[in-house]
Amino acid sequence: MYRPGRCYSSAPQPVYDHDFPHLATGRLIPHGVYDLHRNEGFITLGTSRETSAFVCDAIALAWERHFAKRYPRAREILVLFDAGGANAARSLRFKEDLIALSQRLGLRLRIAHYPPSQYSTKRIAPPANTARASCHVGR
Repeated sequence: MYRPGRCYSSAPQPVYDHDFPHLATGRLIPHGVYDLHRNEGFITLGTSRETSAFVCDAIALAWERHFAKRYPRAREILVLFDAGGANAARSLRFKEDLIALSQRLGLRLRIAHYPPSQYSTKRIAPPANTARASCHVGR
């Protein structure tokens, strides 16, 4: 039920390597915002579900608490999404939430989605920022 391997502690800590909701006492939804230029990230942890409102709130929180200080003269930001789940390219709710986000931040948002079928056919690699940020969530 757990993966063998090195553990930096006095004894190995057995953990489940898959989700078992019936064993859980709660839920944790990570959402990362990554700055490709500076190689920095900001991770927001939610406790319910990944919705378009949560995604937009996570972006706003990252901008207001971290990235606005780094880019004080920014008038527009490019946001890249993986085209799945709450941030689907065809979701009208997501588009409405992005408009509200743009108004909230006072920034023009330029949105781009990675092609949905590219990962499964291995034509392109998944974005490196996903692995860079998500590997630290469990710490």
